[in-house]
Formats: sequence, structure tokens, C-alpha cells
Amino acid sequence: MRSLRSVTKNSFVSGLIFGAIFSLIVNVITVQIQEIIKKQRILEAIEMEIASNIIQGDKTIAINRKVIDSGDVPNYFRTITFYSRDLWEQSSDPLQYIAQLDPTVQNDIHDYYTVTLKQNNQLLNRVERLANEKLLNCDPSVGQAIDKERQIECTKWNKAILEIENLSALNVGEKGIEVLKKFHPTKDRLNNIFLRILMGDKSTRFLSGS
Repeated sequence: MRSLRSVTKNSFVSGLIFGAIFSLIVNVITVQIQEIIKKQRILEAIEMEIASNIIQGDKTIAINRKVIDSGDVPNYFRTITFYSRDLWEQSSDPLQYIAQLDPTVQNDIHDYYTVTLKQNNQLLNRVERLANEKLLNCDPSVGQAIDKERQIECTKWNKAILEIENLSALNVGEKGIEVLKKFHPTKDRLNNIFLRILMGDKSTRFLSGS
């Protein structure tokens, strides 16, 4: 009888130990999977921000070229769109996961955000101030008549401002494309069966590499 109780007690203790170990293993695996998903989502968000800046730059160039070619009067109320650095500035998570990448890719992303975007946004700040100063009296919609001499001056300044914007957009686009040649987490996910199972296979054509 004592032997039976001893066996039962040992079995119960063994079951508790096994259950605790099993639970610990499951928790560790769950945490690891959650971390993998979080990392992948943040890396893809960085990739998307870079891609969005490239697309924004392309649109800026296309719109500005049309205005320059048409010789239209400047639109004083046109706003300048700056390039997004939100992910870099608003959270430490991107830095944490970028630090786990290949050193060359790390440097490229770091330079893109801290040099390319920062400098071009500073340039666009100056361009915006210049536009506010030079184009103030260049838009007929503000209720002021514009003589021929003033119109020529306004067109000249407007063209110069738009061309600076285009040079900035071109620089942001070229640097962004260079980064995405080495940094392509969306494409990596689509080529990884484990990540596809965890996160699905949805993506934009631009980032999928197709």
C-alpha cells in the first residue's frame, strides 16, 4: 500500500515537473515567435517608409516638371511635402532591430535617415521660406494684379524653387533605392516559408520584387 502511494506521489510530482517544464518551453517559444513577428513588422515598416519617400519624390518631380514646362503662374498656397522620418524619430525599436542587421545595411539605413533625409528636409525648410518670401505677390488669386515684369520675375523664382525641390526629390529617391537593394524584409518574408505561415504573403508589388 505504501509502495502504491509512493509511486502515485512520485508520478504526481513528475507530472507537475513535466507540466512546468512543458509550460516553460511553450512560453519561451511563444515569446520568441512574438519577437520574430515584431522585428519583421518593424523592419517592413522601415522599408515601407523608405519606399513611400521614393514614391513621393517621383510624384513631386512629375508635378513640378509639368508646372515648369507649362510656365503657369506660381501657386502661393502650394505646400511643400517633407520626407518622413517618423519611424526613426518616434521609437527606439527600429534602432534595436537595425542593429541586428549586416553592418553594411545598418550603415546605409543610418546614413539615409540621419544624413539624406535630415539634410533634404532642412533644404526644403529653406525652400519653403524662400517661396513664402519671393512668391508672396505672384499669385493672382491673392487679389493683386501682376504686371509683365513682375510675372517674369515670379516665373523665374518659381522655376528655381521647383528645380531645387526636384533635385532634393531625386537625391532622396536615389539614396532610397540604393538602400532597398540591400534591405528588403518584405521580399525576405515572402521567400521564407516560416514567416509566410506566421504573417501571410500579402505585399505591395513595389516591395515584393515582382
